[in-house]
Amino acid sequence: MYWLSALPLGGSNPSSVWETLESATQRYHYSENFAFHIPDGFKIGTLDSLLGLSDDLVKVNTAIEATVNKIRRQLHEVQEDLAEDQRRDITIEGIKPEVYLQTFVWDEAKYPSRRPPKDTVAAIMETVQALDDDLKVRGCIMMVSSWYWMCSWVFWCR
Repeated sequence: MYWLSALPLGGSNPSSVWETLESATQRYHYSENFAFHIPDGFKIGTLDSLLGLSDDLVKVNTAIEATVNKIRRQLHEVQEDLAEDQRRDITIEGIKPEVYLQTFVWDEAKYPSRRPPKDTVAAIMETVQALDDDLKVRGCIMMVSSWYWMCSWVFWCR
């Protein structure tokens, strides 16, 4: 399980806050910590724009969660149908999910930090929507190929 935590600096520099977290959690083996780097110059905008965005984030979270669950479900179904020697590890951009999360780096080219947060959220949602559309197409192809295989098998058995 991973927890994403934002820690207040309280006038300190980020490295001293990180060291404090590390010493507090490592002393009692509470957790293994990984820094989740986001750009320093992240554009925040006005309080009014952030409040407006917070309402949108509820919808965005629901949409992203639904798409991730579809991906998980489809991967599980595909892996379940494969023989043990044909199964492959799940990767994100060629990296195991654990390593991807532990070494995450913000994609400045895809999501510039100088862009307003509302535009960044919109860009993320475009990516999620494209994934969702791709899942629908792949799901239809899988259903058609399964149907074709079943019909072929039925006719062959006659």
